[in-house]
Formats: sequence, C-alpha cells, structure tokens
Amino acid sequence: MNTVIPVLALRGLALGGRFVFVIFATKYMMPQDFGRFGLLAALALVIPAVVGLEAYQVLLRRILQEPGRAPDTRRFYATFVLVGSLVTGSIGASILAGFGWSATEVGLGTAVLMLEHIGLETVRNLVNERLPTLSVVSAALRNGAWGVAVPAFFFAGLIPAPWTFETVLGFWIVGAFGAALVGVPIWRLFRPHGRDLCPRRGWVLLKEVFDPSWTWMVYIVGLHAITTGGRFVCAWMISEAAAGRFTFISMLASLSYAAQKGVVETIYYPQLVAHDATETVHRQFRRMNIAVIAGGTLCSIIGLASTAWLNRLVPPVAELVGFSLLCIAFAFLSFSQLAHYRLYRCHMDKAIAIAGCAGGAATVLLSVIATPLWGIGGAAASTLCGALVLLVVKSYASKDLPR
Repeated sequence: MNTVIPVLALRGLALGGRFVFVIFATKYMMPQDFGRFGLLAALALVIPAVVGLEAYQVLLRRILQEPGRAPDTRRFYATFVLVGSLVTGSIGASILAGFGWSATEVGLGTAVLMLEHIGLETVRNLVNERLPTLSVVSAALRNGAWGVAVPAFFFAGLIPAPWTFETVLGFWIVGAFGAALVGVPIWRLFRPHGRDLCPRRGWVLLKEVFDPSWTWMVYIVGLHAITTGGRFVCAWMISEAAAGRFTFISMLASLSYAAQKGVVETIYYPQLVAHDATETVHRQFRRMNIAVIAGGTLCSIIGLASTAWLNRLVPPVAELVGFSLLCIAFAFLSFSQLAHYRLYRCHMDKAIAIAGCAGGAATVLLSVIATPLWGIGGAAASTLCGALVLLVVKSYASKDLPR
C-alpha cells in the first residue's frame, strides 16, 4: 500500500499536470502566448518523431525479441538519440525563427525541443527495461510537474500575471531536464563505446534500422496530423489565438488518450509485444482501454466545466461542438491501439503505416475545406474523420490475425 499510493499519485501528475496548466493558462496567459505554447507543444511531438525515424519501434522490439543483440542495440540507440536531439534542436530553431519569434524565445524553444526528444526516449526505454515506476516519474516531470508548478508559484505570489511565454518555457525546461535525469539507472546499459561512434559502422546500423523504419515515419506523421494538425491549420487559416483555443479544447479532450498511452500501454507493452502474448492479455488490454476512455472523458468534461467556472464564461457553441467531436476522436484513437498491437507483434508494419497515412490524409484534406467554413468546429470534425479512418483501416487489417 505504501508503494501503490505514491505510484498512483505520480501517474495522476503525469496525466493531469499539463491539463491543470491548460485550465489556468486560458485565464492567466495572453491569447497569443498561449497559442505559441500550443504550437511549440505540437512541434515537440512532431519533430522528435520525424528526426527519430520512429527507430524505437524497431529497436525496442529488437531488445525484447533478440536478447543476444540487446547490448549492441542499446548502445547504438543511445548514440542515435543524442545525435537526434541535436538535429531536433536545429530544425526547431529554424522553424521557430520562421514564425518570427524573438531570439530569446527561439533559444528557449530549442532547449525545450531537445530535452523533449531525450525525455521521450528515456520514458520509452525505462518501460522497455521493465522499470515502469521510473518511467512514470520521468513522464510526470516532463508532462505534469511543471504544469502544476506554474499555477502553484503564481498563487504563492512568486510570479505575476499574465504569465509570460518565457516564464512558462523556463518551467518546462526545468521539468524536461529532470525527466531526462531519471534515466540515470539505465545509462550504464546504453553508454556507447568508442567503436560505436565510428561513422562507417554507424551508417550500416542506421541503414539497418531505416529500412523498416520508413513505414513508421509514414505512420507517425499521419498520426500527428490527426492529433495536432488542427493547431497548425487554425494558426494558418484563422489566428494564433484560435490555435490556442483549439489547443485548449484538444488537450482537454485528449485526456483519455493520454491516459491510454501514458499508463495502460506502459503496463501492457512488453506483454503485448512478446512472441507468447496471449488472448487473455489482449482482453485485459481492451477492458482497461474501455475503462480509461470512460473515466478520461468524464474528467475532460469536468475540466471544461472547471474552466468555464474559473473564467466566468461559457465557451462558444463552436468550441463546445469541437470539444465533443474531439472527445470521440481521441476515444477512436485509443480503440485503434487494440488492433495496432496485434499488427505490431506480427511485424505487419506496412499495414500500420497505411492506416496512419489514410487517417492523416483524411484529416488534412477535410481540414482545408472545413476550417474556413466552420472554424474550430471544422478543424475538430477533421480530426474526428481522420481518427475514424485510422481505426477502421487498422481493424480491417487485423481481422484475420490469430486471436
């Protein structure tokens, strides 16, 4: 019992911290600054995924399924992540400068992107090394602790309102840095040898990873087009303030999906990927997903109501409609993971990539039409359409796999 309570508290912080921040940020941040936060948060998802070539999909599975190659795989993984964080920072700096951000904002944003790249891989490997508690600690620091700290410092009178963009990024950097440090217990497994830094040998290993990884790059780009594309479309077609409002309702609506990815999958991932995964495990995974979707959606509704009470302002009808559509969309994304892991265990990576490509394309095509017509509601409808396409294609591809 003494162990369970702190773990549950950490999981709650990992899942809810950024949502707590969003609820208060709509009141205490300037709309344009909050819109910039939403764009940076989206870039922190997309750029590391593209730069990382989704190599973790190949490398983590190899560590679990090929123990004899695991030491070399881990060391290559470490080198790959460190180089990737530098590339992420370079790409991010160029994009942020293109947005017209100041030098200070670009510098802080670049630091966030690099630390997010390292922190994300830290969580993945802690899960893969069967250290789920530490993975939750890392996720809590990166996603939750700083989000709670900002309003806590404000109500303690330590930071003024409105919260500046630079202040928020400073808290984010501290949390992300702490998240990376949580990986210290496994660093000895991943520390590269001098020969691991040989360019020729590294290129051979990179090619070995890239050959199957391109499918995952297609998938993750499509997935992020569904989950975060609405922010960019709103910024492009409406305004940065509108992107902030879409960020607000989408982050609240995604609580069930965040819980599924951050809690349920961290528990079941090794069992679902193993060669001897049983139907019992898949049934447990399904039941947990249903429970998390129901509970997460309820919490999302409570969060929206809390924001309306805090701001003494009911969101416009378009945002309420968009919020409802996004709750359904993220539920579809969670359900799609049931078929996803059947396909993943059987190495049907191309089928997963096709599903991601189809869902992302549906989102992008519809958003270009619907957003100018219906604003935030149209962007949300596009997200729902893409999520439904992803679910249907994955389910169809997995229907004939062994149960």
